[in-house]
Amino acid sequence: MRGLAQIVMKGRVQAIMSVTVLAILSLLLAPLSLLSGSAAGLVTLRHGPQEGMLVIIASSVASSILSYLLFADVMPAMVFILALWLPVWLLASLLRYSRSLGLVIQATLAISLLVVGYFYLFIGDASAFWEGVIKEPLQMFVDSGQLEASGQDFDKILMALSSWMTAIMATGFLLQMVVVIFIARWWQALLFNPGGFGEEFRQMSYHQGLTFLAAPVLLWVLLGEPPEWLIAVGKLMLVTYFLLGLAVTHALLKRINANVVWITGIYVLLLIAMPYVMTALAMTGFTDSWMNFRKNVPSSKEGD
Repeated sequence: MRGLAQIVMKGRVQAIMSVTVLAILSLLLAPLSLLSGSAAGLVTLRHGPQEGMLVIIASSVASSILSYLLFADVMPAMVFILALWLPVWLLASLLRYSRSLGLVIQATLAISLLVVGYFYLFIGDASAFWEGVIKEPLQMFVDSGQLEASGQDFDKILMALSSWMTAIMATGFLLQMVVVIFIARWWQALLFNPGGFGEEFRQMSYHQGLTFLAAPVLLWVLLGEPPEWLIAVGKLMLVTYFLLGLAVTHALLKRINANVVWITGIYVLLLIAMPYVMTALAMTGFTDSWMNFRKNVPSSKEGD
């Protein structure tokens, strides 16, 4: 990872090549798209929005040409430009000037909420829209034997997936942007400020006003029968506070000088029992907005 970051920082040409090549390769190995976005983010963080935009424009042209030559279609390049590089450029520019990971995550939440709003305000029946999109691919899974469903069972699965697709897409976008920005910031710290990213992450916080907006939404989602659009909003809020809870947990374990096994255990539990651990961390993050655990828990040094 350090070697890739060094290549990106060698110069404009190397940065353009890195962003473009990683994007094209991600069509074969999807996770590489994160590194493509992170490379664009690193340039923006280090050299500013103007240089970041120049790299994105050049990469857009190069990837469009390559996409047309390889697939006779420029649509893959358009997806990268609109859904990855431009949002990353915006968020990296905000992080460069604000130096606040919390503010960047809140900005990402705002963009994700706009996406949800677009589907429910302008498309109208979002479930019907997604039903038309996913019906054929889902039928292909059934026909190939990868999914056993027929008749009413197929219709139930289709309806359930359709009702969740907007929430899945919006939360996926939020998590993708956060991961890309985190990698870009980590690369920057790795090269120019070792240990800086960890400290910045552990100090991350949100504006308390967000909790006043999130509280009724989360309560309605958890205890009531909310409309479909509010469920999508609730999922976004849950993921947002999950990220804060993760930062709080890291900070508390750092303060008490906990063994690395504790951090590893949290991530293992997250993989094994994701819904429960994710909800617990989200509650931790939400509560920290009021209780400020990181300030009130003494460090191991203070206790000596």
